[in-house]
Amino acid sequence: MADQTETSSNDGIGETQPWRLPDTLLILFVLALLAWAATFIFTPGQFALEGDPARIVPGSFVPADGPSPAPILGDADRTGFLDFLFAGLITGDRYSPTIGLMAFILILGGVFGLISRTRAVDAALVSALPGGKATNEKLVVALFVAFSLAGAVFGMSEEAIALTLVLAPALARAGYDSITAILVCLGATQIGFATSWMNPFSVVIAQSIAGLPPLSGMELRIALWAGFTAIAAAFTWGYARHVRTSTASTSVERFADLDATELPRFRSAHAMVIGGLILTICWIAWGVSAKGYYLAEIAAQSF
Repeated sequence: MADQTETSSNDGIGETQPWRLPDTLLILFVLALLAWAATFIFTPGQFALEGDPARIVPGSFVPADGPSPAPILGDADRTGFLDFLFAGLITGDRYSPTIGLMAFILILGGVFGLISRTRAVDAALVSALPGGKATNEKLVVALFVAFSLAGAVFGMSEEAIALTLVLAPALARAGYDSITAILVCLGATQIGFATSWMNPFSVVIAQSIAGLPPLSGMELRIALWAGFTAIAAAFTWGYARHVRTSTASTSVERFADLDATELPRFRSAHAMVIGGLILTICWIAWGVSAKGYYLAEIAAQSF
């Protein structure tokens, strides 16, 4: 009986499962289903626009060609419900918010995936951290700003999760705990990502969909990034100082004994990767601001 009870408990029978957000693809499918269902209630079509910014011209509504409501299977004149994915993937050109953006994301994702595989960023972090106890928190603040800049410039986000595992042992040997590593690495990248002025995975995509020039409003965005980063860095500095001067940190004891040989050593090849990344970022910033480069050119530069 005891074995049966234990088995039932391990199988999760009778336990309340926590609610989880549905998969992104399921959310998109439901939205598409709602949009198709709306064609049974509203007549699809479009209004004429005028002015800058564009405004709807009253009385200019023109119904869409083809049957209404939208069919289940589309044809040459009308997109149906079951072929919305195919139609969405092939609509537009190299600069459109469909084909152009998908190609852009694929190339940029591959580029930064390749950089991540070299572990150049990991090695640079390990070499920058001291081997013994730190005497102040200047390095922690410098790392925070660097990670925030990485999130703002080239969209570092989920990659920071893996880097946190590299940063935690190194910071532990310097007298800090795992929370400090999370603040410096993951927290900083999210602040940089949210207040970015040139993140290719958020700002550039959003501006292309909205029809705005690339990197427009950069001055205000940089000011917001600097302000939020300064506030968060000051908080991290205070927390790190408290941890280093306190003797009650269990996280330091847990991470301090990790084998340092498991961490990558910074080599000349890593320096070449970091240098190439910095030069490419400068090249992209120059191309967008001076030459008006857009999705295709930025993707080519990154490649």
